Amino acid sequence: LTKIEKLSDFGLILYNEFVKESVEGTIFHTSWWRSLVDGFWGKNFTTDFYGVFENDKLVAAIPISHKSVLRFKIVYNSKLTPYSGPVFLCKSGMKPVSQASWRKSVNRDFAKILKAYNVCLYYPFSLNHIDLQPFIWEGFSVDVIYTYILELNDLTEIQQNMDRKRRNEIKGGLKAGYNINKGKIEDFIYLYQTSMKRQNHASISPELWEDIFRKCKESNCCEIFTAYDNNSNPLASLFLVWDNKRSYYLGGGISDNPQYAMSLLIWEAIQFTKNDLKL
Repeated sequence: LTKIEKLSDFGLILYNEFVKESVEGTIFHTSWWRSLVDGFWGKNFTTDFYGVFENDKLVAAIPISHKSVLRFKIVYNSKLTPYSGPVFLCKSGMKPVSQASWRKSVNRDFAKILKAYNVCLYYPFSLNHIDLQPFIWEGFSVDVIYTYILELNDLTEIQQNMDRKRRNEIKGGLKAGYNINKGKIEDFIYLYQTSMKRQNHASISPELWEDIFRKCKESNCCEIFTAYDNNSNPLASLFLVWDNKRSYYLGGGISDNPQYAMSLLIWEAIQFTKNDLKL
């Protein structure tokens, strides 16, 4: 017996565990992440979660973030949430063709749910989602947006494959003797806002960064790396989050004269992901 229903609070507990198991699942799919970032767009912005159950077992789910305007629900992406889309259970023992057919059927149902919202402006999928055809069938326009995934098999090989400019910047940062400290949310916010102002970009509020940092620290899934010169002046800062599959560069900022600091921090985050997180 198969049924699709909007998930309750208890269902969201199951859902968050399900996200960990799913190939498509990321930290950005979880309900607790959405509750952190949804408020950025205002009190009328929220995320609905739908689950597919087979014999009362959760086998697929989808988060849909939207803003209510009068009687309309406008689907849009949560801030600081690069990935969304359906998450699936990998059914052991099922032939690949049957698995693909089942996912296509579920995606068609999800597409109809998404279509029932009045307007869909932007809805990103996970980098591991492989079948968008059902959404095209339902009239959605599909675009390709690229991201970069770095496989951390061999750090020596990774460094050798960097371009010369990047390698020299890392060497320059090491030679300059920059100090790298962790956990300085205040310095991260300062450097982030400095960068946004310099580029005339709108910035995310310090309160949201603080909320994300606090919650992720409680769940042991974030770290901030900040590089300082010999006079303890912050030069660059990087906000890293992770789940049980990979880590993600969430945000960063640099001073007016960062020199080689950000390249050094990115290399530090790569090493941390490989050696400490074992991802």
